[in-house]
Amino acid sequence: MRGIRVLHVDDDRQYREVTVEWLGRLDDAFDVVTEGSVADALDRMSREGGEIDCIVSDYDMPGMDGLDFLEAVREAHPQLPFVLFTGKGSEQVAGDAMAKDATDYLQKQGGREQYELLANRVRNAVEQYRSRRRVERQREEYRHLFEEAPVMFATFRDEDGVPVVEDCNRRFAEKLGYERAEIRGKSIESFFTAESYEAAMQSDGYQRVLEGDFSTEERTLRTKDGGTMDVIVRGVPRTDASGEVTGALALYLDVTERKERERELRRQKERLDMVVSNVPVVVFALDSDGVFTLLDGQGLEQLGLEPGEAVGDSVFDRYGDNERVRADMERALAGERVTTTHEVGDVVFDTTLQPVFENGDVEAVIGVAVDITDQKRRERELRRYEAIIEAMGDAVYAVDTDGNIEYVNERYAELKNCDRSDLLGTPIDRWVDDDAVDRVRDVVAQLERGDREVGTVEYGFRTADGDRLPVENRFTFMEFPDGQRGRVGVIRDVTDRVERERELERERDRLDEFVSVISHDLRNPLTTLDASLRLVEADGEHVERARRAVDRMDELLEDLLVLARQGERVGDPEPVALADAATDAWELVRTDDIAISLDADATVMADGGRLRQLFENLFRNSVEHGSTSPPPQAPEDPGAVITEVSVGLLPDGEGFYVADDGVGFPESGPERLFESGYSTEDDGVGIGLTIVERIAGGHRWDVTVTESESGGARFEFTGLDWQ
Repeated sequence: MRGIRVLHVDDDRQYREVTVEWLGRLDDAFDVVTEGSVADALDRMSREGGEIDCIVSDYDMPGMDGLDFLEAVREAHPQLPFVLFTGKGSEQVAGDAMAKDATDYLQKQGGREQYELLANRVRNAVEQYRSRRRVERQREEYRHLFEEAPVMFATFRDEDGVPVVEDCNRRFAEKLGYERAEIRGKSIESFFTAESYEAAMQSDGYQRVLEGDFSTEERTLRTKDGGTMDVIVRGVPRTDASGEVTGALALYLDVTERKERERELRRQKERLDMVVSNVPVVVFALDSDGVFTLLDGQGLEQLGLEPGEAVGDSVFDRYGDNERVRADMERALAGERVTTTHEVGDVVFDTTLQPVFENGDVEAVIGVAVDITDQKRRERELRRYEAIIEAMGDAVYAVDTDGNIEYVNERYAELKNCDRSDLLGTPIDRWVDDDAVDRVRDVVAQLERGDREVGTVEYGFRTADGDRLPVENRFTFMEFPDGQRGRVGVIRDVTDRVERERELERERDRLDEFVSVISHDLRNPLTTLDASLRLVEADGEHVERARRAVDRMDELLEDLLVLARQGERVGDPEPVALADAATDAWELVRTDDIAISLDADATVMADGGRLRQLFENLFRNSVEHGSTSPPPQAPEDPGAVITEVSVGLLPDGEGFYVADDGVGFPESGPERLFESGYSTEDDGVGIGLTIVERIAGGHRWDVTVTESESGGARFEFTGLDWQ
């Protein structure tokens, strides 16, 4: 077994050290790290949770006990081994631990035996944990392979010699136009054309699979909308745990395009005789002297000729004044195959001249000239566009429908640090890291669904040397002249912007460090002062005033910490039920004198913890001050007391609001409510609503204040992303 990293949590430093010493002696595979409190342990888990293999925790500790710790761990790590190792336990504690999904429970006793037992329990728990994870990963990998394979898979069970679909992958369902639930449990007859099913039943392919062999057949599937799909079916036997064949696993390769090409070739052969007289080409033949023996094709109209009109005339007599035509005809008559471009009047032809030899001498020349006048005009336009693209400072690329690079400008090649020729025609995925490929594919899927018209992805742009440049890739679909759809994009080097963002991140880290230092330096003296006051036997007015000051300073410190952290941008929002978040927050501040009204059945993309904090601060101000906006007249008007706080949705899904029926705003109006430190009460800190504004800003929401219908305060939040 590889090394085992154990987190040992115990408030007894000496016992921690002894446990580390014993586990190290008993098995050098143990790598034990320790913490003296649950808070410190949770902090370590937030940083190193993925590296911890097992937790060994005491039960009776200050603050949060071992069971509280277990609950917190299970929220983030449902299966991580957790051993409650305590000297003050009981059957009740043991039962509670097992009920909360502890891996094991051990009573501290003393002596080598208890540590041997602990080491053995930890090893067994970790081995089982790792084994489960391996099985889960293997199962997930198999499922992912089955689900995400770019080909069609289906599994069948045998029912009296008839294959019945047991399951299929997403590709199978999508290609046939069904939901997977519509496919499961149906006979394969439901998805074959009548002719194909009859052929399948007459074939021995399925029977060979049931006998343990393999089969490969060509069949035609019927899609839900009545279309057809030509496929190659490759069947293999499915077996149960005993090895008995119970059905089949079938791979379906869509060969519709190949079949269509074959049919197209046959159609082309049938149309071949019509080409010469119906397409803008000129087909001609010259004898060894350069005299026309054949002249045909629709392209003659551009030259003002009728088919056969110039037969018997010399090409040099008709076009001898055109030096390019004369020179190329002479080369072909001399035995050279010539591919060139001829301009005759205003018409441009792409011309191929093929000598025909007999006994080593040129007997004739066969020529085909295609009218490419429009193409040349488009090429000139494209060259103008390309000149514009080359002048851009950004990298530009285009890929075809198969993901192969069709075009890159010089800037793209410069960023890649290679030649353009090295890139053209190659799969673009070959030049991009796997994580970037997956992210681009996710956005491409959004484009295909019509969720957006232009996709944007940021990732590390890999150069030919293996370096990474931070870039922004903006792309969209493009229709090619042949009707195929590819992708065109612009890649911008965002190194400077990323550096600025990193500097902002470093500044935020420095702020966090500052907040942590302030928290530590203030909280320790406050704790000492509070403890000292409690030792004073007198219960006089001054002592009580000091205690209130300590409580107020501690509250101020907590508000400052929240204020410093809540303004951070929410990076990974999750779906949060608005009503649930409001209900959870209300439970923390509720009072029997005030009711809450909820009409907010919606789910918003947000940080759940911060959203609850937002509601809690608004509710707490209502409960403590008689209004969401602290009214200065409340002390003089004891009848102006809030009776209801309401949470609801704004019209047309614009956002949500929080309102009360209190006395409204102070005389200074709502403009100063969000100012840090602004309060209308002598002992007010003025931070609660500032925190509300910071939380909204962290979510990129807008918050406005207005008067509620009952004359109280109403806070409206807009700019939300609903699920």
